[in-house]
Amino acid sequence: MITINSPESGFSGEVAGVQFSRGEATLDPGAGGATAALAYFHRRGYRITDSGTVREDPAEPDPHADDAFDPAAHTVAEVIAYLNDADDDERARVLAAEEAGEARATILKKGAAS
Repeated sequence: MITINSPESGFSGEVAGVQFSRGEATLDPGAGGATAALAYFHRRGYRITDSGTVREDPAEPDPHADDAFDPAAHTVAEVIAYLNDADDDERARVLAAEEAGEARATILKKGAAS
């Protein structure tokens, strides 16, 4: 399990699909969407610890990371075009990354409609 501490120590609520209580949450690294959530927390300055060790780069290594489509690096039109041609698994991965990152409504709405 991975422990995530919010920059706001008293925060209770949900962020990137992870439930926080008094500024702390735990995340199973094998759970669906965990990689995108960890990347989001890392970008936003959350403290991430795994077995007592602070993780410098919390995203799980992906052997195809160089080839992975990052929706944050593309326009809305480019992301929608990519989603139109993506298989179900890739569509889910890109939408999770979009939701955890920029969360642009047009992309999320289009993804839900497809």
